[in-house]
Parts: sequence; structure tokens; C-alpha cells
Amino acid sequence: MPSSPAEDEGIDDPRLHHPASGQPVGPNTVQDCFAGARNEAGLDHYRVRKYRAWYRHVTLSMLAHVFLAVTGRASRPFPAPAGRKSRVTDDCPQGPRVVVKSPRQPPQEREPRMRVGISGTHGTGKTTLAGALCARLPGHVMADEPYYLLEEEGYEFGFPPSLEDYRALLACSVQSLSSPSLLPGIVFDRTPLDYLAYLAAIGADPADEAGPAALRPAFASLDLLVITVITPETENVLPAAEMPGLRSEMNDALVELAHGDPLNAWEDIPVLELDGPLDGRLGAVLAALEQARRLAGRAVPPYGHK
Repeated sequence: MPSSPAEDEGIDDPRLHHPASGQPVGPNTVQDCFAGARNEAGLDHYRVRKYRAWYRHVTLSMLAHVFLAVTGRASRPFPAPAGRKSRVTDDCPQGPRVVVKSPRQPPQEREPRMRVGISGTHGTGKTTLAGALCARLPGHVMADEPYYLLEEEGYEFGFPPSLEDYRALLACSVQSLSSPSLLPGIVFDRTPLDYLAYLAAIGADPADEAGPAALRPAFASLDLLVITVITPETENVLPAAEMPGLRSEMNDALVELAHGDPLNAWEDIPVLELDGPLDGRLGAVLAALEQARRLAGRAVPPYGHK
């Protein structure tokens, strides 16, 4: 195989150098780029809950890092290859060398990032709980709910939703959980289990709507499945929900599906049913995540502690 010009002459092509340091590209370039973006452009300084907001923050931070790298590189010459004189010494005398070090943040311990699915009938505080989790767990965001994803694509839902509406929501939820994500810490407000329960509540057979082959990979991506159920406190404290009959039937179907797992799709995933006080939900989920972490043997700091 013929050698490249870089191999013939030594790496002296600016295209093969890191834009910020001027050093040849090596195996740790990607890690160095992310480390620089964290230190210089706040790559990991996000306090957002939605995936899209996180994506926009990361994109802007990387663009800012590129700008700093390119503008900083423009004022420094590329290093001379071994055995050659620097271009600076060939053309002009060197003055005193000034080294400017970028301020670096003190290293921080990182808490584990996990994927949590929250299922429950409407009017049981799912979204509030998901937001509280994202606020408590650094680096976690809330995934867009399938209903809003489909609405943005132009899907028109009936009221109440029809059988076809729930089927579309189920397919969207399965795809959302199964798709590879750039971010490990995600809280899902609704999972495929919700739509299977709604389908059961309106008379459909969940076994006819989705098979284990599609559901297992989706649920396998979760570290914890949380179920919010109707309790006396949800009825007295939370605002009255629409379609109370459907809400109650979905709640019963959800509990039966979650614990019975007739589709053998989430049998290996820890399931936490929240039937206690509303103000104790967040603590119960954090404790369950800690237990799941220990069972998985992850040597990381516990949740809620720095």
C-alpha cells in the first residue's frame, strides 16, 4: 500500500493536527476534546429536564469550544516536526515565551446516571415526579412524551383517544425506549406499559398489540420501572382528572399488567409501585435506584450525595 504524504514527510500537514494544541491527532483526541469542552465551554453545566434542551446545550457548548480552539490556534504556529526548525525561528526572532493556562474546575465526583420509566394513569402525578427526579439527579433529563412527539409530527388525536391512537402511542413509546441515546441519564414520563394498559381498558388484548420481541429490548434499557397508582391522597390533593372512568380502568389494568407481566417483557426489570404518601415518592424512587445500583454492582457514589 502506498504511503501517505504525511508518512513520507513526517506529520506536518495542518489538517492532521489538533486545531487547539497544534499537536498530531492521537488516540486520546476525542477524550481531550470533551475534557476541554467541559473546562472551557461548560459542556456538563446543564440543569435541564428535556432531551432536546440537553441536545441544544451540548451542541452550543461544542460550537463554542471549536470557536475557542480555532481562534486560539490562529495566534500560535504549528509545532515543527522532529529534526526541523520551527517556522517562527526561520523568519523572525523568538521573544519571551508566555504560557497561558486555562482555568480548570476542580474535579467532581459524578453520580450514576440511570434510565427510569414512570408509568401511571392520568392524574396521578407522573410528570411532577419525573421533573423532581431530574432536578434531584444531576445530568438527567426528561424524555419527550410520545403524545407530544406525535403531535409535533402532525398526528391528530381523538377525544377520547381511539384504539388507533393508543396503538400509535405504543409504537412511538417502544421506539423511544429502544432508540440508542447519547445521554444515559433519562427519565421517561410514560412507557409502553401505559399504552398497553389503556388498550386493555378499552377492551383490547395487550397480547395482540405487541409481542415480547419488540417490548423486551425497550424495557431492558431501563434500570427501574416506577408505577404511580390512584390513592386516596391523589384523589384529595391532585386536581380532578378528565375521563374518570377510563382513568380508573386503566389504573387497574396497569397494576395487573405490571405485576403479572403476561407478555414476559419486563420480568428482569425492578418494578416499584408508589402507593404511599405523595411527599414520600421521590425518596422511595431514590432508594430504589440505590438498591438497583447495588444489585448491579456499580462502584459509584450513592444518589443524593456528593
